[in-house]
Amino acid sequence: MAYQIKKTNRITEDVEFLGENGEVELTVKLDIDVERIAGDFRKAQIAVMNAEKAAKEKQTDEMLETYGKAIVEFIRLIFGDENTQKLIKYFDNRYIDMLFQTMPFIYDVVVPSIEKSVRQKKQLIANNNTFSRKQRRKLGLK
Repeated sequence: MAYQIKKTNRITEDVEFLGENGEVELTVKLDIDVERIAGDFRKAQIAVMNAEKAAKEKQTDEMLETYGKAIVEFIRLIFGDENTQKLIKYFDNRYIDMLFQTMPFIYDVVVPSIEKSVRQKKQLIANNNTFSRKQRRKLGLK
């Protein structure tokens, strides 16, 4: 039997953004390497939440600018630089609207893929090492 190596998980999707008349105004082609973004995804997500909280507490221009930058970095992580610029233009620099409109895709498609990838990595690590039952449970494995 040959040794088998599996490629990393990828998300390849076309995401269509509709205009007010219901016609497709923008189509974004995504090819996301899930393992590449998995480590930074949670950090970017927390940065958005912290910036949002700070902006609600102190509604200064500086806090709102920080919130906008956190949103752009979060979207950039998932959609890439070029597509993020297209989205900013599509949403007329309304970053919060951009975040809210893209969240269903992120939570329905991207997050499950990241979670699956993390589970697979944990299983791979566990299979390649001799862990006690307690150590396996800490990794969330049976």
